[in-house]
Amino acid sequence: MKKSYALFAAMFLTLTSMAQLRIQSGAIFYLNSGASVAVDGDVTSFADIQGPGTVELKGTTSQILNMNGFAIPNLIVNNPASVALGGSAVVSSTFNFTAGKVDRKSTRLNSSHT
Repeated sequence: MKKSYALFAAMFLTLTSMAQLRIQSGAIFYLNSGASVAVDGDVTSFADIQGPGTVELKGTTSQILNMNGFAIPNLIVNNPASVALGGSAVVSSTFNFTAGKVDRKSTRLNSSHT
């Protein structure tokens, strides 16, 4: 019986990993209309995220958003533990809070939507 619990625990631990999003310089990351990417880890980008889709920060522990001054089309913050800006970011369309707060520190969070 103890072997069964150990096997179950090992399987559970390998299935619970944090997802991160990292976009390299020169890469094209396009989100189609209606598309949504939920991230429960950190987001780091060295290029604009393109398209009308949405990125949702949906962690349960503190997350870092570092866009390095690049744009993100639509952003949802849904993290009760908070999101810290690791670098400047531009939200080019909508910015929604569902839960949590954004800690800007000394970085800028701009909206280019008029």
